[in-house]
Amino acid sequence: MMCYSFTEFHRKLKLMQSDRFSTLLSCMKDLKIVVIGDLIADEYIYCETNRVSREAPVLIVQYQNETLGMGGALNVVHNLASLGATVIPVGILGNDSLGNALLDMIREQKISTEGIIQRENFTTIAKTRILASSFHTTLQQVLRIDRGKLEVHESDTALLVQERALDFIDGADGVILSDYGYGDLSDKLLEHLRNKVSQKEMLVSADSRYSLPRFHGLTAITPNEPEVQKIMGLRLDSNENLIASGKQLLEHMKMKTVLITRGKMGMALFEAGKDPYFIPVYGSDEVADVSGAGDTVIATFTLALAAGASIKSAALLANYAGGIVVTRRGAATVTTNELKQAVADRHL
Repeated sequence: MMCYSFTEFHRKLKLMQSDRFSTLLSCMKDLKIVVIGDLIADEYIYCETNRVSREAPVLIVQYQNETLGMGGALNVVHNLASLGATVIPVGILGNDSLGNALLDMIREQKISTEGIIQRENFTTIAKTRILASSFHTTLQQVLRIDRGKLEVHESDTALLVQERALDFIDGADGVILSDYGYGDLSDKLLEHLRNKVSQKEMLVSADSRYSLPRFHGLTAITPNEPEVQKIMGLRLDSNENLIASGKQLLEHMKMKTVLITRGKMGMALFEAGKDPYFIPVYGSDEVADVSGAGDTVIATFTLALAAGASIKSAALLANYAGGIVVTRRGAATVTTNELKQAVADRHL
């Protein structure tokens, strides 16, 4: 029998843990994940300013350039594709310039567009951010313009999404519901997915900005602290309140897992029948932009679960991924190699 010193034993244990995560990341490749939800165009307009208008107390900005990114459910899709998954986005785009531009971007990433419905008389949902800086200051967001109609959950749009989703979810390794409040997810679709989960036929996770209680009875939800506070009516300013809220949410929503993202405080994981698990934040304290971090978390968490990870291991990987993307501007993504490096850095 080989004998090791205490230090050598723990070094080898950490190497084994790192190898386990590397194997898991390899298993995540090519899994089929269906993402259903609000497809959003993220526009960024970059400007420079050095004076205030004489007409009103507002900045005068000089246009420099602009970029277009995949937002909302499409950011979840982009993250999954970056991790090597086969992704099918399901949702609505308008037959307009932004809708066409997003379709081109999706195709460039070699992501399927079979589940996307391009509809006449539908305005592509968009969030246009105006960012400005002067010669000596850091670029900052000064205004956001939102476009897109908020609809009821049983609208024609939601029923179209429901019909298209049912064509793709059977045979998928997992389903992610990405709800930004535009009414694209019908109650009937949610009930269908709940039945699949209860019969142990499907893994379904959800992230909802405004209507989290609608998503009860699924596999997992990944709310942030403000969303939990709003639902539970309790400030999460202590571990006691956080634990109480997490346990109640787990029970009332009949979930297997609740993963609460907590910004610089990391994450709190609640599993049925187990003690809460607190995960410290990964990475630098220098946060550049939290836009889309929740999309990265649910993408990584769900894909890891679909690959056979334990709930705790999936949450740890999601924590690494979230810690990486918040150091970048805009709705960023993370790659498998970056996650492997994060695992190696943390364990070694």
